[in-house]
Amino acid sequence: MMTIDVTFLQKTLCNAMCSEVHVREKTPDILAVDTPFTFPDGDQYQLYIKILPGGILRLSDMGHTLMHLSYEHDIDKLREGTRGLLFEKIKSETSVEERQGSLCIDTSPENLAADIFRLGQAITSIFDLSFLKRSRVESTFYDDLRESLFRFVPTEKIRQDYLYEEIDNASDYPIDYRIEGKEAPVFLFGIPNRGAFRGRSAIEAIGYHGFPLQARASNDSPVSHHITHRIHRHSQPPSGFGHR
Repeated sequence: MMTIDVTFLQKTLCNAMCSEVHVREKTPDILAVDTPFTFPDGDQYQLYIKILPGGILRLSDMGHTLMHLSYEHDIDKLREGTRGLLFEKIKSETSVEERQGSLCIDTSPENLAADIFRLGQAITSIFDLSFLKRSRVESTFYDDLRESLFRFVPTEKIRQDYLYEEIDNASDYPIDYRIEGKEAPVFLFGIPNRGAFRGRSAIEAIGYHGFPLQARASNDSPVSHHITHRIHRHSQPPSGFGHR
């Protein structure tokens, strides 16, 4: 097995990064790298160097990042839908590989400093998937809605992107989900935030045609008030909306 000068690595890293970086021996073939990088709860990023044959250094978190996430989040969610695409994009952009749950980069002493930054960037971005900005949360909203719906309702009772053919220009008013009910179907619209409700026009158009509608929401939001108001206000079809 190749021997390596830990003192040389320490000097190289300090010159390239800062004096807060320290390299210490953890086991005969694994070095620990202490950096100022921390998770929001204050825990330090766990970075390690495994010495491989041929002068290769494997920089790795040894599975600590995903384990840290698993304390409060479902790790499988990171690999599904939009989150899964973002997860793969982060790894691709930072040249990070995933090996049995560990995030790692194979590097050399000359490139070690830059790759520590890259792995740190990847860890930060992956951890941030659990605290997505509003625009990102909205992009995963429909993935989460679909998963929840199909978990509780039999597949054969659900029709996605349903068109209510009894109204003119039905393709302009798509319904996210039609759920077969005991007495009447349920039309389900996803509302990712208070300002974006793409089903409003569909609800109004269906309401014009006498379909019994009831607005429900999990909170007393302005959106639910607005929808309910519009449905009651337009209980009679206005001129220009022809019946079939």
